[in-house]
Amino acid sequence: AENRSNRMQIDLGRSRRRISIRRVGKKAVKKADVLCVSDQFDFGCVTDRVREAVNEIAKSILTVVDSRSRIKEYKNAFLKPNEIECARALNLSDDFLAKADEKETERTLKELFNKTNSNICLTLGKKGVRVLKDNKIYSCFGLKVEDPIDTCGAGDCFLSAFSLALAVNAEIIYCETIGNLASAISIKKINTTGSASRSEILTLFNKEAKDE
Repeated sequence: AENRSNRMQIDLGRSRRRISIRRVGKKAVKKADVLCVSDQFDFGCVTDRVREAVNEIAKSILTVVDSRSRIKEYKNAFLKPNEIECARALNLSDDFLAKADEKETERTLKELFNKTNSNICLTLGKKGVRVLKDNKIYSCFGLKVEDPIDTCGAGDCFLSAFSLALAVNAEIIYCETIGNLASAISIKKINTTGSASRSEILTLFNKEAKDE
């Protein structure tokens, strides 16, 4: 198989067919409850044309996007930047949101919304999560996690859990809480790309509720 500018050429012996990834992707996603996009590398499969297709799909299908350096290029979706990705998208210093108060954080969320016409789920590490949806802010504060920790895969774990909750129409406060719990579980799994099972999430939820 050969990948050239979002078109895949597949060798079928004597016959050769060219398949548009955009066309196949649009057809497949019609059956999905949610489309998750992890756009992390300059040389990845999410190219400019794929990104254009995602923006179009997001008008009709729930789409959640995590992107290291191109979050502001997505439209009509639910964007999930961390504090550094959000700051860089708006030409702010990397530590701006780490130091920002709640009013500054809210203004930053609204600025990114205005640039992208997208709901925003901002992860802030120890400070928790802030979601801007329908011009309303939802706050979920951070969980205390003792060292040692390994943050590899924490963002992907949050993306999966948050998107799953959105797909079943859970209230936003529950979506961000489930994502927060999942990532807190994943970072305790050292030297591996962490994950979080349903039972692990429920156990941690019950523990946190009891401690309160």
